[in-house]
Amino acid sequence: MVRINLVNKSTVQVQQGPIISDMGEVILTRDELIKQAGLRIFVMLIFPVALYLYEDHFLIPDMNNAINAKTRELAELRAYNQKREPSVSEIKKYGDEKIKIERKIEILNKIARERGRELALHKFFQKAIPDKTWLTEFNYDQGRDRITLKGSAFFASDIPKLRQEIQSDVMFKAVEVGAQKEGKFQGQSTEDFEMVINLEKINEPSP
Repeated sequence: MVRINLVNKSTVQVQQGPIISDMGEVILTRDELIKQAGLRIFVMLIFPVALYLYEDHFLIPDMNNAINAKTRELAELRAYNQKREPSVSEIKKYGDEKIKIERKIEILNKIARERGRELALHKFFQKAIPDKTWLTEFNYDQGRDRITLKGSAFFASDIPKLRQEIQSDVMFKAVEVGAQKEGKFQGQSTEDFEMVINLEKINEPSP
C-alpha cells in the first residue's frame, strides 16, 4: 500500500527518494511528486511531438512524391493526346466523309429503286388492265406510297377483275374502289370508277 503524505520540510528531515515508515508504507515527498508529475507531462507531450516529426519528415514527403508522380503522369498523357490529336481529327474527318458518301449512295439506290418501281408499275398496269378498260387519270404519290387512279370500262365486271389483279401482286398493300357511276364514251355506255392503292414501303436510307 502506498500512502501519499505531503511532509512539511520544517518538521521532517529532507531525504532523497521516498520515505519508508515503520509500518512498511511508502510515503512520497513533495519533490518525488513533482518529479513523477513532470515525467508524466513529458510522456504526454513527447507523443504529439514525435507524431508531428514523423508526419513532417516521412508521411508528408511521401504524399508529395505521390502527387508529383501523378502530376507527371497527367502531363505525359496530355502531351500524348496532343500528339495524337491530328491523327484523331483525320480519322474523324474520314469517318464523316464516309458517312456522307454512304448517305449519297443510299439516296442514289433509293432513286434507282423508285425508278425501278415506276417501271414495274407501268408494266403491271399495261398487263393487268382488261382490254375494254382504260385509265383516264393516274397519280403516283411517292411520299405517301399511294396511287390514285380513275378509269372507265365498257363492262362493269372488268373493275373487280382489275382490283383482284392489284391485290394479288406483292407491290401493293391494299386497294379500295371508290364510287362507280355510268358514263359515256363515243356514244357507248361505260362504267366510270376510282381506285386508291397503297403500296408496300421501300426502305428509307438511314439518317
